[in-house]
Amino acid sequence: YFGEQLTANCNNCDVCKNPPSFMDGTELAQMALSAIVRIQRQNTSCGLNILIDVLRGSGRAEIFASKLNEIKTYGVGRGLSVFEWRHYMLQFLHLGLIEVAYDAGSALQVTELGWKVLKGAFNPQIVSFVVNQQKEEAKVRAPKKQTNTEKFNDALFEYLKEIRKEQAGSEDVPAYMVFTDAALKEMSIHRPVQLEDFLQIEGVGEKKLEKYGLLFTRAILEFMAIYSSKGNKVNGTSHLITFFHLYFDHETVPMVAERRQLNDKTIANHITKLMDLNFDLEVSQFVNDEELNLIKEARAKFKNNPEQSVYATLENQMEAWKIYIGMYALRRA
Repeated sequence: YFGEQLTANCNNCDVCKNPPSFMDGTELAQMALSAIVRIQRQNTSCGLNILIDVLRGSGRAEIFASKLNEIKTYGVGRGLSVFEWRHYMLQFLHLGLIEVAYDAGSALQVTELGWKVLKGAFNPQIVSFVVNQQKEEAKVRAPKKQTNTEKFNDALFEYLKEIRKEQAGSEDVPAYMVFTDAALKEMSIHRPVQLEDFLQIEGVGEKKLEKYGLLFTRAILEFMAIYSSKGNKVNGTSHLITFFHLYFDHETVPMVAERRQLNDKTIANHITKLMDLNFDLEVSQFVNDEELNLIKEARAKFKNNPEQSVYATLENQMEAWKIYIGMYALRRA
């Protein structure tokens, strides 16, 4: 600061206290750059959101309509989250590997340096993606012990700040113009994961809802999943984590159960709870009409004690979790 020349760690600034960890970004850059080239060959404008969706193997209708699911790089980056890809793409932009063609609808284009990376002639170094799960401990004599919920809220607040920072950087605007700290703090406490709830946050109007609603509600859900995967638990989030993997990662019930080390029927219970809360899930996504009719017929035979009898009757015809969701649907009808 102010002309100081330091030769050792100052133990004071953000960089010295939390030095960034660098990694070889060649492979990730080649995935992204190759995807840009292949998307353009499909005569499709390649914006950031389309690029990340292709890399992660999204099942969005727009991707299939443009036949982007058929290109070689579709799904090659599904191991990284949306926010990890946004983190790295911003660095590729700053490193000059890609550029934004503002005269072509803000489409991404590979630069001369980017082509060198594709050909293996240049190896970019990038900063690793890190989830900040704890704020620095307050330096007081007798700090108040935080509850698990308070720890989660603080960690989520820091995560949302990183998302805001990257979004502001991509728009070239100050961070507060995306959302104020007060708005992010409110999000971290109330955790809105549906758009109608997000609209209730102070500072969110229709315009910001449309512009940032999906980005931040998805960020909240993804952070729940990341936080949980590290062995942390917060009450009231388990069914929401299931929703994230089903809806955004397009995973099946058995896949989510295996990932979360839960049984299929527990995931089915999460699904019915989500449906009660009007999340964007339909019974037909999990149980087809033929299966539902089988459950309905079996249920009709055992009016006095249908639950266990239906499971016993159909155990060799379909999975128990499907019967669970089907029984829920019939009770709800």
